[in-house]
Amino acid sequence: MTPVDGGCWPFWLAAAAALPPRSGLPRVGLAVGAVVVERSWGEPEPHAVDDSETGEVTMIFIAVRFKVRPERSEDWLSLVADFTEATRAEPGNLWFDWSRSVDDPNEFVLLEAFRDGEAGARHVGSDHFKLAMTVMPTALAETPRIINGELPGEEWSVMGELEVPPAS
Repeated sequence: MTPVDGGCWPFWLAAAAALPPRSGLPRVGLAVGAVVVERSWGEPEPHAVDDSETGEVTMIFIAVRFKVRPERSEDWLSLVADFTEATRAEPGNLWFDWSRSVDDPNEFVLLEAFRDGEAGARHVGSDHFKLAMTVMPTALAETPRIINGELPGEEWSVMGELEVPPAS
């Protein structure tokens, strides 16, 4: 899946669909398999296209940086614990892992992956996601930064440059 004209993905478009429509926003394009879907923010979510014809296994991969207010950084992981647990239990969630920056104790990084756009859309449409979107901002110092895309595979790959030989 390749981002087109704005780089949005199905589950983030689903998040936009949950928000009130905003006039004057540009339309965004989304490549789903070989089909490009164009829509405006606030329109209903498109159905995912089955890429099984190509035989290519892919996953949705997301990395998000959260800058947390200093007075909330020590309780951030507790604040997101229920959201984390519920997301990890979702069908189609491959992982949902938090890390804390070694350079900035007020920054947390979330690495998450979903089997496909449908799983991501279900995540964004879930009650625990909607609740987290109302709770998390109370502790944030700024709007989170995100990178997301579709990658080949459905699991972490082995890093050949640092391959550890089997124990003998």
